[in-house]
Amino acid sequence: MLHNFSGPDGELPSGRLVRDPAGNLYGTTFWGGAHTVGTLFRVTKTGTHTVLYHFADIHGGHPSGALVLDSAGNLSGTTVQGGQFGAGTVFVVSPIGDELVLHSFPASGPDGRFPQGGVVLNKKNGSLYGTTLQGGSGNVFGAVFQIIP
Repeated sequence: MLHNFSGPDGELPSGRLVRDPAGNLYGTTFWGGAHTVGTLFRVTKTGTHTVLYHFADIHGGHPSGALVLDSAGNLSGTTVQGGQFGAGTVFVVSPIGDELVLHSFPASGPDGRFPQGGVVLNKKNGSLYGTTLQGGSGNVFGAVFQIIP
């Protein structure tokens, strides 16, 4: 066992783990943390656990899906709730835990809302791609989105 979650450090790990070249594992928890809406964490090969970021609703809540790791060590992913409009975000967290919301999904409209499943990284141009559960054209059935750096 490398780590057991206790609540303040996160609850209900979700999504696939991603590994950096040094062998550290990164992931998210859907609940828990300082604001109870999830964390982004690192676990070393020896089991040392560090919370890099505590999600807070205005910056996204309840991360879901896989993270991606870019060549600079930044981690990108999605939250299914929170953000400026409450309908989820695409975020990036730096190796030292600084978070930036790349996109806040609106409550309605062609962008979609409630992203889930994480993102895919185009390593050539840095674009991120993902899907939403709802919204899109006709505001009902979801959308595929692209975030251009």
